[in-house]
Amino acid sequence: MRRRQLQDLYPLADLLFLDPEAMDEAVIGVCERFGQEPIVAYDRDAVIRILAIELGGGLENAQEWFYYNTLSWGGDNTPCFVSDGMHRSEKILIT
Repeated sequence: MRRRQLQDLYPLADLLFLDPEAMDEAVIGVCERFGQEPIVAYDRDAVIRILAIELGGGLENAQEWFYYNTLSWGGDNTPCFVSDGMHRSEKILIT
């Protein structure tokens, strides 16, 4: 799903998306939580792969950026990052 589609599906929610828009490729949907606003859900490994391409410097640089910049608190609408535990981004070589 893309930014516009989710905004149309959740017109009353203040969804917070990652920049650049290239990160939209990593969106897997919206997480709905009891008593809280819906938030955007991203595939963690896809975000790291996109960061590796966008930032350059390889996978290690992308992982560091993710943990120190992307995976930070931005308020109640901070997106969540879903991982299946396989950490596929760590096994992919970016050239």
